[in-house]
Amino acid sequence: MASIRTHLIAVFSLFFLLVCGAAHAGPANVSVAESSNKDGVIEVAVLLDQADAGRQPVLAEVFVEFDAKRLAFVEGAAGEKAVDAGKRLFAHEVSKGVVRFTLSGVNLRPLTNGKLAILQFSAVASGPARVALDAKRSKFAPKRAREGLGYGNPITIQVSK
Repeated sequence: MASIRTHLIAVFSLFFLLVCGAAHAGPANVSVAESSNKDGVIEVAVLLDQADAGRQPVLAEVFVEFDAKRLAFVEGAAGEKAVDAGKRLFAHEVSKGVVRFTLSGVNLRPLTNGKLAILQFSAVASGPARVALDAKRSKFAPKRAREGLGYGNPITIQVSK
């Protein structure tokens, strides 16, 4: 009898921790950061920093806006955390100055903290170029991965042609 009671208390405690703990987890962030800037080739990393492992995304559709007067989109590649989760990246420029990429796989392994994607640009003209995530159009799945998700500030890259 005591063993059953102990198990029930443990199960309810774990359930309470998972349900209530998620509400008190720190804010999650998706952000962009300059990764490399050499010889007119600029790489921008898309990073995930999710404190709550129960809210890590399994799929992602991300829109990144960039200054098309200074940068031209070349290609995208899966970051090491996407590769670790068995995800592939598909990226293309959907309109002038907007790249859309998706991360998906034939599995439900979550994406963990770190580099999700690397977007490569070429220099078109010298000067400052803004790169930003489009929080309104970007989506992460499942739904719990989107709840409370924060997006980092835009970055400015000094482009040299």
